[in-house]
Amino acid sequence: MITAGNCLMFNFLTHTFQQSNLLFSCFLYKPYSTRLVSASNTIKSHQQTPHRITIRHLNSYFFSKPRRINISTMAIPASDELLGTFIPIAVYWIYSGIYALLGGLESYRLHSKADEDVKNIVSKATVFRGVLVQQAFQIAVSLLLFTMISDGSGIAKPQPSFYIIIAQFLVAMFVLDTWQYFIHRYMHINKFLYKHVHSKHHTLVVPYAFGALYNHPLEGLLLDTVGGALSFLLSGMTPRTGIFFFSFATIKTVDDHCGLWLPGNPLHALFSNNSAYHDVHHQLYGTKYNFSQPFFVMWDKILGTYMPYSLEKRKEGGFEARPIKRKN
Repeated sequence: MITAGNCLMFNFLTHTFQQSNLLFSCFLYKPYSTRLVSASNTIKSHQQTPHRITIRHLNSYFFSKPRRINISTMAIPASDELLGTFIPIAVYWIYSGIYALLGGLESYRLHSKADEDVKNIVSKATVFRGVLVQQAFQIAVSLLLFTMISDGSGIAKPQPSFYIIIAQFLVAMFVLDTWQYFIHRYMHINKFLYKHVHSKHHTLVVPYAFGALYNHPLEGLLLDTVGGALSFLLSGMTPRTGIFFFSFATIKTVDDHCGLWLPGNPLHALFSNNSAYHDVHHQLYGTKYNFSQPFFVMWDKILGTYMPYSLEKRKEGGFEARPIKRKN
């Protein structure tokens, strides 16, 4: 069933494609280019009444045949694989950039701006460079994976029915959650790995959006890149579906590290694993709890590492995720 949430996500991605048109001018490829350019032109020509993606548009996009178009007077061969590699990266920076602009909203922060400046060990410039390094590894592994599974024909794989796509999404979410829980937890249990690898991520005691992927390169490779590859392969999704899955997973990861509790955030309503839940894990008292990421909290609850919390208002403004004492 196609829900309003699906259409909302599709609208966000369409807006993302428009804003990052210059970035993708070298990477727009045949299955999507016609639709993206068409969507951009439509929105530009309807500035008075913004264009909304309907279920009919969504079906047309998913199930129509791939084409080839001219961009800047040049015909560029195209592939879903390259879009699936680069679009989630653009989504990461655009979505985290939005949160950076909202970072001054002290009344919605989980920590004060002063706490962020004092408690975080590394500078934002260092975090920025570290994320770029991880994304470089991500690009390399993604392109290698797609090269290995490609049949060399250059023809996009046919899309299954919408219900199968939903099932593939759920399988991929389960696989990614399972992989990340156990690898993440082991990096806390193994003192060597925590000291030399995972502790880098925990230098951000007060998380913020674009620091979501600030990890040691080895952790980024094992936790995120390999986990993403496994979820893609085991779910059986096509590269075209992968664009949407990995863009959604990117949005969810950034949201979990945004450091804000915004009223009406649909991700907070849909998922118990949210910014407050993950903030508990980043505090000293929570490092042995709340390992689950990025979607569900089931493994924490099943294996006894779930730390409940209450969201309380701070006197100076904003919120605080306070742990609730566990009953023995």
